[in-house]
Amino acid sequence: MGGYRLAGLLLTFLTLTIAACTRTADAPAKPSHGMMGPVSVQTAPVIRKDVPYIVQGLGTVAAANTAIVRTQVSGPLVRIVFHQGQFVHKGQLLAVVDPRPFQIAVRQAQAALQRDQAQLADDRIDLERDQSMYRQKILALQQLNAQQALVGQLTGTVALDRASLKAAQLNLAYTHITAPISGITGLRQVDLGNIVQTSDTTGIVIITQVQPIVAVFALPENQVTPIRKAMTRSPLRVTAYGSDNKTRLAAGRLLAMSNQIDPTTGTIQLKAIFPNRGNQLWPNEFVNIHLQLRVLRQALVVPSAAIERNSSCNFVFIVEPNHTVSMRPVETGYVAGLETVIRKGLKAGEAVVTDGQNELRPGQKVILRRP
Repeated sequence: MGGYRLAGLLLTFLTLTIAACTRTADAPAKPSHGMMGPVSVQTAPVIRKDVPYIVQGLGTVAAANTAIVRTQVSGPLVRIVFHQGQFVHKGQLLAVVDPRPFQIAVRQAQAALQRDQAQLADDRIDLERDQSMYRQKILALQQLNAQQALVGQLTGTVALDRASLKAAQLNLAYTHITAPISGITGLRQVDLGNIVQTSDTTGIVIITQVQPIVAVFALPENQVTPIRKAMTRSPLRVTAYGSDNKTRLAAGRLLAMSNQIDPTTGTIQLKAIFPNRGNQLWPNEFVNIHLQLRVLRQALVVPSAAIERNSSCNFVFIVEPNHTVSMRPVETGYVAGLETVIRKGLKAGEAVVTDGQNELRPGQKVILRRP
């Protein structure tokens, strides 16, 4: 008996709820001065269209890579060949440290190598002579071994000279400071004529890579599962908008999602990447990120302005063929900007009122006006 009573109470509750919504839709509005004649309204058709399902979050633009340009040799800065704020390519010359001490070091290393090579050549001739004399049994084995050891020692010396020459040549090359990455130079940290040291932490200039560029943004934690599922289907499209959330700045794709949720905010961090060929995005700029998870195919759509709400349900005013209006309860779904997806209650081709609803009641005559 208890089960039947509970089912009866539930059925009664549902009946009263539906009736309340129906009564609200059928109840006449308050009389007004414009009720006796037709009311001027604007309408829009119910249409079917593909609707991108988008989630939005606030993000910050960041350089894809940042490099502090430091000197690898110490000395006075004799040339600066870049402008502050200039776009530079990887390997492009930026500055020159006085190369003269390093040129001298290269010549010294070359001279030492030539000297030891000559000495090695002479000792190898002596070794060949000693080996011949040893075979003729006119030279002691101890003398032969001593000459072999001398040749081995000089061979090592020549190898060390070659390494010293390469190190000197490398230091000489380091006097020409080049860009380690392509990007935009910042403000110059050192002026011409100053002594730069390998221990300097500020460097000469900072280069930020802006092509491509990334944006880090946050979304609510309840989006983690939908995003992960969408990522398995295809790369996800991302669009960056300005602070007004209307000005489209750049389009890109989702690059990665953090492996943990921030417990203090209940959000998940994501990173998107943009080609940024026109430099529309700039490091540390705040942007609104639109992440497209999927597309709702051929969904029923009406302008959001057509949706009216009361305590029981959402409804719209439908314009009938005889130019009267009726109220129709609807079940709404995803809101895409100025449009709302209708799950239940409407058919494609019907006309809904988008402006002038305050003067309407069921059965009211209307005059259609252009937007």
